[in-house]
Amino acid sequence: MLEVTGLYAGYGALRVLQGIDLRVPDGTVAALLGANGAGKTTALLTIAGLVERQAGTIRFQGRDIGALPAHQRTPTGIALAPEGRRLFPDLTVAETLTVGGYCRAKARDAENRGRVLDL
Repeated sequence: MLEVTGLYAGYGALRVLQGIDLRVPDGTVAALLGANGAGKTTALLTIAGLVERQAGTIRFQGRDIGALPAHQRTPTGIALAPEGRRLFPDLTVAETLTVGGYCRAKARDAENRGRVLDL
C-alpha cells in the first residue's frame, strides 16, 4: 500500500532524512519509532506532502505520489491527524467531523458521518 524508497528531505540546507526506505503492506498497522530529532515527523510530513522531498520515491497503492501537492494526496487517504495540540478546541464533535471530511464527496457526507458516529 505505501512504499517509500531512498527518501531524502529536510528544511532548506538542513537534510533530516537520508535515504529512508519504508514499506507498509495493505491491511497492516505500522509504527515509526525513534529518538527525538531522528526524523519521524519529517518523514510523515514528507509522505503527506507538507515537506518537499529532495530525492526518492513515495508510492501509495502503486501510484507515484511524490510530486503531488498535499491537497492532492489527501483524497487518496493520506493525511495527518495532529494529536494533543488542541487545534480546534471549541468545535463540537459534529463540527470536527465536518472539518475532517471536507475533501470527501458531499454526496456521501451523511453516510460517512453516521459510520464514524457508530464507531
